[in-house]
Amino acid sequence: MARSNAPRKEAETTETISNKRSCRRCNEKKVKCNRRSPCNHCIKVKETCIFPDEKRAPRQLNRPPVSELLARLKELEAEVDELRSKESDALSSTKSSPKPHEVPEKLEFNAFSLPGQSYNINNGWSSSEFRHQYLQPEHIEKLWTLHKENVAPLIAILHIPSTQNIINDALKGVELDAVHEALVLAICFSAIVSMTPTQCQTITGQDHDTARRIHEIAFERTLGSADFLKPKNILIIQAAVLFLLCSRAGGNTRLVWARAAVIIRLAQSLQIHKDGEELNLSPFETEIRRRLWWYICILDMLSSEDQAMDTQIRPGMFNTKYPSNVNGDDLYPDMLAVPLAKEMFTDITHCIMSSKVLNEIYWSQKPPNESLRTSSLDQADAVTSVGKSLHDEYLSYYDLDVPLQWISATIIRLQLSRAWLLSQIPSEPLPGSNEPQNDTAFETAVESINFSYLLQTNVVTAQWSWLCKSYKQWQIMAYLLAELSNRPLSAETDHAWEVVTKMLLQWQQNAQHHTAFEKPFTELVERAAAVRAAKLAVQPIPQDEPAQDSGDDPFGISELELSIDWLREAGI
Repeated sequence: MARSNAPRKEAETTETISNKRSCRRCNEKKVKCNRRSPCNHCIKVKETCIFPDEKRAPRQLNRPPVSELLARLKELEAEVDELRSKESDALSSTKSSPKPHEVPEKLEFNAFSLPGQSYNINNGWSSSEFRHQYLQPEHIEKLWTLHKENVAPLIAILHIPSTQNIINDALKGVELDAVHEALVLAICFSAIVSMTPTQCQTITGQDHDTARRIHEIAFERTLGSADFLKPKNILIIQAAVLFLLCSRAGGNTRLVWARAAVIIRLAQSLQIHKDGEELNLSPFETEIRRRLWWYICILDMLSSEDQAMDTQIRPGMFNTKYPSNVNGDDLYPDMLAVPLAKEMFTDITHCIMSSKVLNEIYWSQKPPNESLRTSSLDQADAVTSVGKSLHDEYLSYYDLDVPLQWISATIIRLQLSRAWLLSQIPSEPLPGSNEPQNDTAFETAVESINFSYLLQTNVVTAQWSWLCKSYKQWQIMAYLLAELSNRPLSAETDHAWEVVTKMLLQWQQNAQHHTAFEKPFTELVERAAAVRAAKLAVQPIPQDEPAQDSGDDPFGISELELSIDWLREAGI
């Protein structure tokens, strides 16, 4: 009896051997294995229990041999050399500069190139050839003069005396480094954007779109050569901000918005968001950095508004002070202190006032937390307070018979007008929102659009109209269209419709691309037109009050004072 039990005990001992790995059956079925031989699962399903070896088999790497990779690399290099040879032959055979329709289409990637937006100036068009064709002294000199006349008076990013030294080197044929070349190209680009098509054809010998595109490509390429993402000084940032502010005029606003984000980060890397006094910088450098930082803030606001987004820069992220109200000609590198602020219009006055509207009104109307939003009455009071301060400190010294000072005053007044209107317009539709809002807001909105139209079409200020055309009063126009749909026909609504219509026609001629407002605004226009047509079908416009004149220039340059009086009467 004892003999018969011995083998069974031995078998039981063998069967309970523990394994480090699950059996193959459990591993395939993804079930828990008790790692006994046989395991409980295999016993239950009456399958043979087989365990893998204790050591894992070495992984087989499916890599080609190094010799094969080297051979493939040599083949690719040969193909590249062949393509370059073909391009060189094609270029030498033409013996002419690129024609308007031959603008290169690919650019090596850099910080300003995004997917779907890259170009290569080397694709059949060498960098040296571009310099020979477009960076000739006479070309640079003409565009530099236009920049000083059409751009610098309202976008005073560059210190003109310092920049003049760089321009002089370029005029002498001195080979510029990549940073200085980028600055010269940004200046040339800004001048081309500011020109009319006729001017552009006369000065550059090319149509406006082609000349703009060629210089845009050249600037983007030079940024890569200048190691844009590792700036050593503010010069390359100045060039990029100038380029982007001008790119908004008739350009891809979504791309400008994306690129502005890069600028902000690079500016922070150079500590431009910190005031120069805190960093113990010279008075000259401190003042130039202040100017640059606030233009970056303005760029952030404009590009963010184009996309209906909040600004990336917020109060508390910086401590850079406003620039001093002095002309750039009064600043020089060796000065021991910044000159006293002047009680007059200077080349930076417009920037200072725009910065104060942004800092003291715009950001307060768009708090980071909705719980921090102030009442419409408080917002209107803030606009009134800032408007009075700007008038006492700056606008009261303006000579409105000078076109540049008139256009600056009108832009600032329109900024204040817009801020006041936004404080009166509910951000969310209210119950019974098909009822007209208050008449004062409606009348102010109509006059705001009227003056915006005047800014863009007045012959006396035509050299700066390119910039004014980039200021789109989307929200005010949307408010007017909604009000026109809700209000009954009258002489006032008929006049408002004429004002809106002529502004829409003006926008169609100077379209900005890829804004967030294009599609919803088009739908709003179509709805307002349909509602008006339905009303006209059943009710003629009352003729008891004559509609105001809506000619191309309803207010001549002699009526400049009217803009200020009107805005004061509107509560600003």
